[in-house]
Amino acid sequence: MNNNTLIVYYSWSEDTDLVARQIQSVTGGTLLRLIPQLPYPTDYYKCVEQAKLELKEKATPALQPFSLDLQQYDTVFLGSPIWCGTFASAIRTFLSEYDLSGKTVLPFCCHGGGGQRNFTNDLRGLLDGSNIKETLVLFGSGGSSGKKEISSWVRRNFPIAEKTGK
Repeated sequence: MNNNTLIVYYSWSEDTDLVARQIQSVTGGTLLRLIPQLPYPTDYYKCVEQAKLELKEKATPALQPFSLDLQQYDTVFLGSPIWCGTFASAIRTFLSEYDLSGKTVLPFCCHGGGGQRNFTNDLRGLLDGSNIKETLVLFGSGGSSGKKEISSWVRRNFPIAEKTGK
């Protein structure tokens, strides 16, 4: 187990959750799922409308409380679905409250067909002073090759994973 690795993510449709759990199985890191205090609509189109509004306003929706001592982590995997070409607003909330300067950050995202678009560039704008590694971009949760692709990406960007034999 790697106790100095944190996997922070937001998931609406569960794809990002599946990817985060696969990353955890390879790294042994600690999972932190960001959950908005006010849930997003379960209807896709209503959720998109809310996401568009939040992104336009650069909103930071309140999250359900969690306990986190960020100083104990050297590496942070940071994941989100792609919403309107970028990360979900819950990620903006997290980054507005926690400074990842000096941390190694491994971004990952799940999309429904539009690719990562501005995901990585937008994150870079909020991660000044972080060592940002290659972004993992998956359609959905990666399909039948997802586990292999996730494990390969982790090994390329997170050398300690090689020592765990996964």
